[in-house]
Amino acid sequence: MSSSNRKMQIGQIVSDKMDKTVIVAVFWRQPHRKYGKPIKRTSKFVAHDTNNECKIGDMVRIEETRPLSRSKRWRVREILKSQKFAELQPQEIDVSLLEDQSMIPKAKEEQKEEEKTSDEDISEAVDASSEQKEEEKTSDEDISEAVDASSEQKEEEKT
Repeated sequence: MSSSNRKMQIGQIVSDKMDKTVIVAVFWRQPHRKYGKPIKRTSKFVAHDTNNECKIGDMVRIEETRPLSRSKRWRVREILKSQKFAELQPQEIDVSLLEDQSMIPKAKEEQKEEEKTSDEDISEAVDASSEQKEEEKTSDEDISEAVDASSEQKEEEKT
């Protein structure tokens, strides 16, 4: 096959963990069979990257080629747009860096404030319920005293 007759695709690199191999996601739209609304579709191709130049997020043009391995049938022809990503892995982020930027202390302060307000609300509710219980006790005592007094008056009237 000559170079002009080979299929070309444009896609985005989604994985570059293998040596001289990248996975390219090609996005395309297809109308829904019944409703006709365009639906996004993704095809992933395993492509050969001879110089290991591609990084995750790069837009590349890939070209169909002879089978290079069990799954590789495409070659990276050119890098159209290169993404600038940080080379940090999630394990490498140091907590001290976040503390320096005052991100963690703010979150901790907000949590403490929420706990304080919830503790205050709980203590106010407990105080209010204890006051109500005391009022009920005093009202119960007043009622019992009034009943005792009325019963004593009735006994005096009988004698």
